[in-house]
Amino acid sequence: MTFQYQIQPASENALLLTFNTGTEKTAGLMDFLPLLQQLIPQIETVFAQSLRELVPSYHSLLLVFDLQQLSYATAKQQLQNLVEQLQQDTPNLVDFYQDSAGKTHVIPVCYDLQFGLDLAELAQQKALSTEDIIRIHSERTYQVCAIGFAPAFAYLGEVDKRIASPRHASPRLSIPAGSVGIADRQTAIYPKASPAGWQILGQTPWDLSLNNPDNLMRFRVGDQVKFEPIGYNEFLAIKNGDAS
Repeated sequence: MTFQYQIQPASENALLLTFNTGTEKTAGLMDFLPLLQQLIPQIETVFAQSLRELVPSYHSLLLVFDLQQLSYATAKQQLQNLVEQLQQDTPNLVDFYQDSAGKTHVIPVCYDLQFGLDLAELAQQKALSTEDIIRIHSERTYQVCAIGFAPAFAYLGEVDKRIASPRHASPRLSIPAGSVGIADRQTAIYPKASPAGWQILGQTPWDLSLNNPDNLMRFRVGDQVKFEPIGYNEFLAIKNGDAS
């Protein structure tokens, strides 16, 4: 599959890069991840100190730069040069995708019912046992598809169709930090306590919030995440020991 792209102004010091297939084919959830994974470090190198922020999504990338160091025209030209070079070097996304795996994160999750706020109801809806839901959710390795909603919030895909479920019609006003949920075919960890409309299956004892500034760069597009089921006692031991 080949790709086309569009670079549009997002503000006076920001550019929005959007990928598409250039055909009637609808792009899959993760079709453009290898491009983003290849492009992001190149942008970081070329823009260097003039780069202020990069916000990747499934099919797009928001680039924010410092107008004091770089003009809008120059920034757009530099980004265009990088994408065109990538286009030349990547004639087939299917082949490129094979070598695009990033860092793997194994994250402990306790699926105890006191943490899995929607686990029992989801199991009933899907005609599965809670053990089935846990097994299906944790046996798959997910890819980081985007970073958004909140700092360090990584969208992971794709969830097995058997447990895919839409967001709640009425979001909860607050769920605990570390809650692990699914929405449609995505799964994610809430790094801090916040409102949430996702189906909550469990909780990690790890502190993934920005209380630890290293978490801002913990997950990158193309990384892989594997959930490791743990019991309640192990959850408490990790939580109390701040092991992560």
